[in-house]
Amino acid sequence: MYVTLALAKQHLNIESGYTAEDTYITHLIEVAEKTVERHIDYLLEDYIEGEGDELPKPLQHAILLYVGDLYMSREANAYGVSVTEVPFSYDYLLSLYKDYSQLHTIVNERAMLDEICQHTYLNETTGDLEIESGFVAKCRMCGGAKSKAYERLMAKVIATAHINNNGEVEMGG
Repeated sequence: MYVTLALAKQHLNIESGYTAEDTYITHLIEVAEKTVERHIDYLLEDYIEGEGDELPKPLQHAILLYVGDLYMSREANAYGVSVTEVPFSYDYLLSLYKDYSQLHTIVNERAMLDEICQHTYLNETTGDLEIESGFVAKCRMCGGAKSKAYERLMAKVIATAHINNNGEVEMGG
């Protein structure tokens, strides 16, 4: 989790010693983090700053805002209330990080996996699959390299690829 239970409880104005709802709040944090990921079309881990597991503060706050909404509105309907969205809050914070390029579609990922496979070989000495030294996967749509996303794809190739009957590296069975 990228938002701690302690931070979420502070945001919700819940005393740290009150633990009866810790499991529920932890669940809300997990839901909020997945929802934010889907909203921005990008993995949160790709936004980790520095050596720790810390997200940029606007993303953390968007998660906290969503946790607060989920905690306070536990049902799908509200009766007899008037609700107004606060400007420059959840949607605005996420718009700063949304991947509008759609670079990470399944089709593009498949193309990247195929390209990585073409630059992967069997190390005869160790028997391991390795990627050519200096190879950097580049997006076919924009020509750019998004290091964390592509490092993850390259690791996926190493972990799941195999040598087929023709001596080529391929994914799947």
